[in-house]
Amino acid sequence: MKTLVLQRLHKNFKNSGKLINALSDVSLEFDSSKVYGIIGPNGAGKTTLIKTVCGLIYPDEGNVFINGESLYPENFRLLSQIGAILEGSRNIFWNFTPIQNVKYFAMLKGVNLKTAIDRAVQLFRLFGLEDKINSPVRNLSQGMKQKIAIIISTLHNPTVLLLDEPTLGLDPVSSQNMQKLIKELSYNDGKTVILTSHHLDIIEKNCDYLVFMKGGKILSFDTIDNIKSRFSEKTYIITLKDGNDIKKIEKKIPKDGFGSFMQTINTLKVIDIETREATLEEIFIERGSYS
Repeated sequence: MKTLVLQRLHKNFKNSGKLINALSDVSLEFDSSKVYGIIGPNGAGKTTLIKTVCGLIYPDEGNVFINGESLYPENFRLLSQIGAILEGSRNIFWNFTPIQNVKYFAMLKGVNLKTAIDRAVQLFRLFGLEDKINSPVRNLSQGMKQKIAIIISTLHNPTVLLLDEPTLGLDPVSSQNMQKLIKELSYNDGKTVILTSHHLDIIEKNCDYLVFMKGGKILSFDTIDNIKSRFSEKTYIITLKDGNDIKKIEKKIPKDGFGSFMQTINTLKVIDIETREATLEEIFIERGSYS
């Protein structure tokens, strides 16, 4: 059974009298222990989709199924199986300390207080935050706030974790630590992790599957490896000797065009050939997907 199924979701908004299709016939299926990345240009529908899954936006049509049960019209007890961090939201209380946040949200979610504190302290220790548990959150770095928010979002051991731009505003070290946390929550804890990001390098490094949205629609849904294999052209960096001169040529060549290209330089001596595979960012930009 799929942990999360989105079935023909539709959502329209009105803005200055104009109808905007935020979600249009969106159907997706998600497995446990996998990380899914949702990408697309601004206005693609990514955040609307995340908010629909966690019950903050009611769809006009369609439904969300969590472990086989439908969320809508009012089966909101299923939201106990969802954890979410939303971009631009204060997901924890900044005037509280981390441990006070743990206690508050544990009581709010009906989680045994001792169980929640034990789990949180273990995660604080794992991610180097044990000496910050009694410091007001407002005094901590953005990276620490983000990590604390994710720890808080897992107190009730959700099946599905929704992360909207989880590395936004983080320095490189904090971003790497956050990515490590995301992978561990998925692969070690068996969670379905769904994240959105404008940083395609983060999607490429951390996700098993990629969902590409545009105009409220799903344009592609496949593994990262399949997408790169289907659309990527390899860049060949060829070191040549032309008389006494050594020069390098960097050339993008389709998979079936390497032999033809080599024939064009057969009068020169090839010293070395390196290859570089296109990144996701290069693939989507070159295909005009964000325009």
